Amino acid sequence: MRVIARRLGASYTLCEVMLDKFIVALKPRRKNRHYLDVADEEHPTGGQLMGAIPRFLARRVATGREGFDVIDINFGCPVKKVLGRCRGGFHLSQPAVALRDC
Repeated sequence: MRVIARRLGASYTLCEVMLDKFIVALKPRRKNRHYLDVADEEHPTGGQLMGAIPRFLARRVATGREGFDVIDINFGCPVKKVLGRCRGGFHLSQPAVALRDC
């Protein structure tokens, strides 16, 4: 979808939101590669990460293996289900913890 968007003139694309647990546990196997592959013609592109433990996000982003030009850590999602799992906007209620862990 990102490639199509770029071909049709989008100046910037994003991947779907990915959870911290998924990203940290993702093994670099052939069957999983498509989750994080970024084609040359997609740039600039960004990846959006969301999770309950900010240090997991920071650790994964620090590896730089994703190939994204921008990493958006979702600290703002207001959906009740997301907040109840201590993700997204939940971190707005404790910014010092989020900043310390990242």
